[in-house]
Amino acid sequence: MIIKQLREIVDYINNNIQVLDNKVNEIGITKVKLLSIERFDGTRLKLKEFLLQIKFKIIQESLKIGTLMDQVMYTKLFLTGRALKWFKPYLTEIQTNKLSMTNQEVRYIFLSWDKFIS
Repeated sequence: MIIKQLREIVDYINNNIQVLDNKVNEIGITKVKLLSIERFDGTRLKLKEFLLQIKFKIIQESLKIGTLMDQVMYTKLFLTGRALKWFKPYLTEIQTNKLSMTNQEVRYIFLSWDKFIS
């Protein structure tokens, strides 16, 4: 009796998933694509704009960029000039010593988005 009820529930869920998939395909919903992010060179007046753009980009890519450390490393891809020069010692530290032996400041930067942007 219980197996029959569970089978009915599974069939019901599968049918609803199919109905939902059909509706989405019918409507033609697609994922919103964000504009590409301008690389940040360290200009203070552009910092807030850059951080907002990168935050939205990370939210959009959250399934691909899972950990906070990966998010910080991803953000590094958009740094250039003075900003990259500032970040380079932190990057070298984390690549050389990993998280286990890294100094506290570097750990904060790579393990907290709020610490990275402050």
